[in-house]
Amino acid sequence: MRYFEKSHLQCESPEGIEISQGYEEVVGLGVEMFKIFEETYSDYGGYRHRFAGYWEKALTGPIYDEIPQEFYFLSMKENNRLLGYLITGTRTRDSQKDGRLNVLELATRDRDNKIAEKLLKGAIALASKEGLKTVSALMGDYGKVLERQI
Repeated sequence: MRYFEKSHLQCESPEGIEISQGYEEVVGLGVEMFKIFEETYSDYGGYRHRFAGYWEKALTGPIYDEIPQEFYFLSMKENNRLLGYLITGTRTRDSQKDGRLNVLELATRDRDNKIAEKLLKGAIALASKEGLKTVSALMGDYGKVLERQI
């Protein structure tokens, strides 16, 4: 796992990145997301078991009751086939706001670095548009993406 943080948020959202607010789109893509998650993170341990409905349950669970978030879902598709996704959130409670867009999960088919880079650039552009200061993520080994330091 690697940590990524970007503070100079000047980036255009790449072509092909779809952004939706909330977690509703996640519900309809759960099966595809599960497969992509497994491709990305199967070499790592410690993740909660994924199942149909996992993301909806996780994003509406007690953690986010205590630390409310505005969620965004970024995706890249080809011919309606999900190639990669990024789930992100920013804290909404005044006492907890920290100016960050936190990447909660990033996964791509075949651990594709180009798709990961586009999704991260989309998150950086979103953060800039929302007036946030930083994008941070703990993610799988997308080494080539991090080496370029988007």
